[in-house]
Amino acid sequence: MKGVRMPDNDVLCQRLQAGQVDALSDFLEQHRPQLLAFIERRLGDALRRKVEPQDIYQEMAVAALKGISATDLSDRDPFGWLCQIAEQRIIDASRKFASQKRSSDRELALQAPSGDAEKEWLSV
Repeated sequence: MKGVRMPDNDVLCQRLQAGQVDALSDFLEQHRPQLLAFIERRLGDALRRKVEPQDIYQEMAVAALKGISATDLSDRDPFGWLCQIAEQRIIDASRKFASQKRSSDRELALQAPSGDAEKEWLSV
């Protein structure tokens, strides 16, 4: 952010570990490039064609903002916690696209063999 001085990383970590929810948005903004780089590395080529790193980042940020009040960060690295959330969002996206490959819309019904086919098979 131009013209706005971001708080020192150690101060942000201390504020987060003390449970100050408002510190999370500053922390997310300050670590955005590193978090996006982490997500980019973890996506893999196949998944990267289906989902943008920015989308995973946004889902991770929303999940963190929703979960921060119920999370004890007193003994945790906030960056590691955010990476863990991002990793879970990547897994969720991977499962989503894998399940679309197995969609029931793409299934083909097998026809039961006729009585003649069964007799032919048994005679072999």
